[in-house]
Amino acid sequence: MMLIASQNSFAGWTGASSVDGKPGTWQEVHCEEGTGWQKCQPPPCEAQGVSWGGCSGTLPRTLLLGSVTVSNTRSGYTGSATYQCRDYDLYSQWTFISGSCAADPPPPSSSTPNPGTGTGPAPGGPAQVGTTYRITAMICSVSDANYWTDPADTPAFIRDSIIGQYRSWEGARCPEASGFINWVGYVNMYAYQLWGGRPGVPDFYTYDQAYNLMTKPAINAGAEQTGEKTAAGVAAANHLCQLAATEKYGPSAQAEYVLGSGNQCTVTVI
Repeated sequence: MMLIASQNSFAGWTGASSVDGKPGTWQEVHCEEGTGWQKCQPPPCEAQGVSWGGCSGTLPRTLLLGSVTVSNTRSGYTGSATYQCRDYDLYSQWTFISGSCAADPPPPSSSTPNPGTGTGPAPGGPAQVGTTYRITAMICSVSDANYWTDPADTPAFIRDSIIGQYRSWEGARCPEASGFINWVGYVNMYAYQLWGGRPGVPDFYTYDQAYNLMTKPAINAGAEQTGEKTAAGVAAANHLCQLAATEKYGPSAQAEYVLGSGNQCTVTVI
């Protein structure tokens, strides 16, 4: 082991700085000593993957109080964020400072005709009698309305986890807007409880705990009570499709959920 010691001024006070250069690893600790006591500052923040909104990236290993701006690497989004390696009393942690993240422009309208059954209505025009269309009624991806529902702090991987949980049930449907909005809010509430009042936005690990230890069991318990994991969930999807079809095409529309599609409904206007 190689140990290097020197006198240093760091983070507003003077003390001894040592670097432990063991093969393959190194750790830096800054210590201040007095008679019978020693105070040490934490080591640098290690490289870590981070997410903000729908964006994600990787922070490099950085010394305490250092700031890093990272660009998004996730497809479908554009943005960047600045993080700082901060002191939390003998341990260091990345803290979100500021950032932006925007979804790339969505594809054309999801209301498209069912292949082989004719063309859809002109924008704003009436539906054609006897023609079948496909519409969306649930939230499956970033291109669906309400995916970015508040709280904005809840990261994309949590939103996608909620969607994935619903899709694992019979019929493989996605969550309806009201349920999705409810659970996104629950995860965020639990994450800030676990965060314990520390500055900044809860990190990836805290959000992961808030989902897997607290929210996921609650979603499953609710689904067990309502039967959403079984054929009752398919019936609920049919109901959601019918509500969406009636709103879009009027009371003469008849709708049914397309099994396995997540959020597609076959609608026949009669």
